[in-house]
Amino acid sequence: MRPVLCGILILLSAQMLIADEGMWMLTQLDRLDLEEKGLELKLEEIYHPDNVSITSAIVWLGGCSASFVSPDGLILTNHHCAYGGLQRASADAGKDYIKNGFLAPSREEELPAPAVTAYVLSSMADVTHVVIAAGEGVDDPVKRDRKIKEKIASITKALEGDRDDVTVKITAFYKGRKYMQFVFTRYDDVRIVYAPPEAIGKYGGDIDNWMWPRHTGDFTFMRVYGAPDGSGAKYKGFINDHPGAPDSGRVELDEFHISQGKPHIESQGIAITGHAGGVIGVQVYLAQAAGCQHR
Repeated sequence: MRPVLCGILILLSAQMLIADEGMWMLTQLDRLDLEEKGLELKLEEIYHPDNVSITSAIVWLGGCSASFVSPDGLILTNHHCAYGGLQRASADAGKDYIKNGFLAPSREEELPAPAVTAYVLSSMADVTHVVIAAGEGVDDPVKRDRKIKEKIASITKALEGDRDDVTVKITAFYKGRKYMQFVFTRYDDVRIVYAPPEAIGKYGGDIDNWMWPRHTGDFTFMRVYGAPDGSGAKYKGFINDHPGAPDSGRVELDEFHISQGKPHIESQGIAITGHAGGVIGVQVYLAQAAGCQHR
């Protein structure tokens, strides 16, 4: 898919980009003067702490990023992100859905994907002062680290309570100088709608995965189900009221571009270092390759 290809190319060339380009947290967008660089949306349309925004359509699958592309809970992600569900369904049905692909003729025939959990960001907050305060006055670095971890566990337990559909991630930034709290609504009922055959979804294998251009249909459609009130209760109906993905058209050379997702690892030297578990970020860059199609 060309959007994926463009993203891979830009990530590989990130070190050559100007200072403001790269990966940024949603709370940092107001520092970047994005309107002057070509952003036509208002910042609150990208992320708003209290209202629905584009961020509401971003999904974290635990190890993959995805996004809602319809008001009926349909999400788009990479082909390998559905492997676990396809493997289990293949064993139950005596068919090889990874090799041959799968298409659900109706919603009733969608494949349950018990190996997949969808997380949608509900809130984020800076909890640096609370977390760091737990280790103040403790000189031993091992004991200080233990105090901080205990505080993080305490905050997490208080927020999650006894709800199975709430997941809290508190992530360290700047090598422990900053801590951000991310609260997600968890949806355990995810079903596979369409997955292309492996010959299409993984064409070229892992070698071509890092080559440009790619010629592969690296995508899968799944659907997230939950309660009518938006909670993560199982088997109550599909998630709705999530904005779909508009057709943004062709990305031209040196045109401003912004995308959202959850990076597995982020190592921007002056900002975020280390594993970014649970972080929803924004990637800002200028298109460096003419002919990239973002749809």
